[in-house]
Amino acid sequence: MLPEKTRIAFQVRMSFAQLTPRQRWIDGHVVLARRLEHPRFRQVQTFSPRNHLHTFRLESPSDVDEDFAGWMREAHAVGEQRHLAKNAAPSSREKRLTFDAVRRFGLSLPDVEEGTAYGTPALKLGGKLLACMAINKSAEPDSLVVRVDFDQRAELIAAEPEIYYVTDHYVDYSSVLVRLTRIRRDALEDLLQSSRRFVRQLAGPRPRRRSR
Repeated sequence: MLPEKTRIAFQVRMSFAQLTPRQRWIDGHVVLARRLEHPRFRQVQTFSPRNHLHTFRLESPSDVDEDFAGWMREAHAVGEQRHLAKNAAPSSREKRLTFDAVRRFGLSLPDVEEGTAYGTPALKLGGKLLACMAINKSAEPDSLVVRVDFDQRAELIAAEPEIYYVTDHYVDYSSVLVRLTRIRRDALEDLLQSSRRFVRQLAGPRPRRRSR
C-alpha cells in the first residue's frame, strides 16, 4: 500500500487498485485481467486484452461486500502479474507481426490514412501521427511507436513490460514503444483502436458541415 497526498495506491509488482477519499464517499478503481460489466462499475477502460481498469464508488460500509472483496483478490493477482503466466507472447506457430499487419488493421479503422513520419511509413488520423516504426537508435529493433496518453502508457508498461516500454528519447512524447515480436494480434488491434480514440480527442470535435 502506497499512501499519497490525495489517494491510496495498492501495489505488488504493479499497481492494481487505488482509493481516493472524498467528503461523502470513496472513489477508486481496480485493474482486472478481464473486462467485467457490472452495475457497480462506473466506467471500464481497456488498455490491453489482459489489462482492464474498472472504476467504482463506495458510498457506505455495506458496499465493501463479498463482490468487492472478490474483485480486490482478483486485482491483487493482477498486481502479482499472475495473469501474464500464460500466452505472454505469440506462440511459435503464430506469425510474428510486422508493420504490414499494423497497416492492414489500422487502415480498416475509420478516417485512418497511410502516410510517412520521419521518413518511415506511418498511420495517421487527420494528419496527426497514430503509429509508425521506431527509428531512433534508443529503440529496440522491430519496435512500433503508438500514440497513447501518459497514464495509459504507465499502465501498459506496468502490466506487461515484456511488450511495452519507453526510452529517454520518447519519454516526453505521448506514446509507447511496442515490441512487435512479443505482442499478440488482438492486443495490437486493441491498442490501435485506443490510439485512434486518443488522437481524435487531441484533434477536437469534427467541424459541422454547413447546410446548403
